[in-house]
Amino acid sequence: MHYNRWLLATILSTPAALGFAAESAVMRELVGTRTSENIPAVPAELSERLAAYQNTRGASFAGWLPDGALLITTRFGNTAQVHRVAAPLGMREQLTFFDEPVSSVASLPDRAGFVFGRDVGGSEFWQ
Repeated sequence: MHYNRWLLATILSTPAALGFAAESAVMRELVGTRTSENIPAVPAELSERLAAYQNTRGASFAGWLPDGALLITTRFGNTAQVHRVAAPLGMREQLTFFDEPVSSVASLPDRAGFVFGRDVGGSEFWQ
């Protein structure tokens, strides 16, 4: 009987019995200012299945150019770029070609041109 109490007390006093997990190595990933811990890698098959939903397109009006052409931003995947459309139902002509998206566009009413802003590396400090 005494031995059973001692065994029970020994078992209950172990870290696992008290809810403490044994120390394990922490997988830490630093990307910019983000720190992730113990997040498993996304399986390639899942990434491929999700690609159809993430590769979306969208267009937004940005202004009129002095020659009557339409200035738009069009998003392909993760980057928005500036395009010019010369006529109704006309083909768009891409004017910017950056790895980072163009975030703000304004036409210049008295000049044949436009100004735009973009950031570097997702810093949201666009100029």
